[in-house]
Amino acid sequence: MPGQVRVTQQPTLWTLCAAVALALVCLGSVGLLLPSSGSPSLVAPTSVVLVLPIFVSELWGVVAFAVWPLAFLAWAHPLLTGSGIFPARTFVLWAVLQLLSAVWFAAGWQLGLQYEGATFTWGTLVLSVLLSLGALGLGMSCRRRASFPRNLVAHWLLFAWVVTYAFPYLGETP
Repeated sequence: MPGQVRVTQQPTLWTLCAAVALALVCLGSVGLLLPSSGSPSLVAPTSVVLVLPIFVSELWGVVAFAVWPLAFLAWAHPLLTGSGIFPARTFVLWAVLQLLSAVWFAAGWQLGLQYEGATFTWGTLVLSVLLSLGALGLGMSCRRRASFPRNLVAHWLLFAWVVTYAFPYLGETP
């Protein structure tokens, strides 16, 4: 229809918007967008990939929030030109992150149950699996039939999973 813009007509704009949305997810992950009790919650799982740099210094904390959207743009740079192909290297990244996330949950499971409770610990595991499999499924779909919108969402979902539920804070909060 006249006047409507198709996503594939402006891939750079859509990709940059996805990076901004990822930055907002980073802020939400540590409870900076919604009122928070200061403890991890299912809405703000306090991802360690964002929190650990804050423990080092406030400057590193700020850097951590900027690194993830920039890493998304660097990793998925073909999206800027409208690529609909989900690259094999992203499947490798997904597999490595999946393994690390599984190790993270296994190592912190008891502490998560003790300090955050069963609802949080099981909830973050379920959400982690759903986001991870969602990214994988969309990626596989792009391998069968290239699609810029699906490729963009698959990559965004992968990075959003990493900064939220892949590595939630499991243990005593400082």
